[in-house]
Amino acid sequence: MTTPDPGAGLERLDALVIPGLRPADAGSRAAVVGWGMMLTVVHQVRGVRVLHAACQCHAALPLLRSLTEYAMGTIWVADAGEAAVDVLNNRLQHSHGRLARDMGGPGGIDLETTFPASLVTRFRSVLDAALSSHPDDRLTHFSSLLEEYGLGKMVPVYERYGRNTPETGRATTRTAFDL
Repeated sequence: MTTPDPGAGLERLDALVIPGLRPADAGSRAAVVGWGMMLTVVHQVRGVRVLHAACQCHAALPLLRSLTEYAMGTIWVADAGEAAVDVLNNRLQHSHGRLARDMGGPGGIDLETTFPASLVTRFRSVLDAALSSHPDDRLTHFSSLLEEYGLGKMVPVYERYGRNTPETGRATTRTAFDL
C-alpha cells in the first residue's frame, strides 16, 4: 500500500467540479442530498487549500473537521441511499424541535410575527412530519459513522480538529494521514 498523499487527493477532488454538473438522478432524494454534500466537501477543500497556501494551517482545522464529516456523510448516502436520507431527515426534525423549544422559552420569539409566513409554514411542516426512528439513527454521530466504516482509528484525529491552535494544526497535519 502506498502512503496517501492528501494534497493530490484534494487536487483530484477539486478537479471534479466543472460548470454544469448535476446530480445523476434529480428524482432521487439520495442523489440530490449526496450531490449537495459533495459540493459542500469541494468548497471546504478549496477553503483548506487557500488557508494552507497562506501558511495558516491552524485556521483550517474547523474546515477539516467539517470536511471529514461531509466526506464520510457523502459516502454513507451513496452506500445507504434513501435510508441515509431518512436518518438525516429525522436528525433535521430533532434539530428543528430543539430550536422551536429554545425560541419559545421565556422571552422567546413569536415565529408568526418575526418571520415570513412561508418560512414559518415550512418550519412547522418539518416539525409535524410523521417520521419513524431508523436503526441507523446512531450514524448521525460521526464517531459511530467512522466505526461503521472501520475507521475507528481516525476518531482521535477527528476529535483533535476541534482544538484550533497553531500547535494542534501542525500536529494534526503531521499525523492525520499516518494512522
